[in-house]
Amino acid sequence: NGYMAENFDSEYHAQLTRARDGGFWVAGVNRVRQWDGQKWVKDFGPFPWGDSFVTTMLEAANHRVLVGTLLSGLYVVDEAGGTYHLSRTNGLPQDWIRCLVEDREHNIWVGTSGGLVLLRERKVAMLSPPDNWEGRPVMGITRAHDGAVWAATEGAGVYRLDGEAWTHFGVSAGLSNLF
Repeated sequence: NGYMAENFDSEYHAQLTRARDGGFWVAGVNRVRQWDGQKWVKDFGPFPWGDSFVTTMLEAANHRVLVGTLLSGLYVVDEAGGTYHLSRTNGLPQDWIRCLVEDREHNIWVGTSGGLVLLRERKVAMLSPPDNWEGRPVMGITRAHDGAVWAATEGAGVYRLDGEAWTHFGVSAGLSNLF
């Protein structure tokens, strides 16, 4: 098929998967790179998952590369090299990703040690203030006429999101009851 052999004996490569535009995506040497058969054509830089072992990879139809790990969950790398991380802290039942497959509707099925997860592409923004609601649940929300979003919590006071800026209203802002 016109592929040249290159000696990779001194490099450790944990996983590979086919690239949709030819060649392979390779996870190894602390990087995710695309090999076209003769040279590296893309390099997403150092692993964001540190030294966690890569268990599986998949390039989806949207050209995102999904990388499953043994202890760090699932990483989704976009064409610009940006990453999104899914783990037990934000929806996965387990951080050990065993397998990945894309169905004909472009849903991603993720097999974990704790069960099966279905990922569907949608536009969702997970919003959280810098103090992560002080670990308290959000009990009510409303949108003001100026577009700001207000959120009342169970024990952490009230939060206001105005575009990208968060304001926290607690005891120092005059609230006598944080519930």
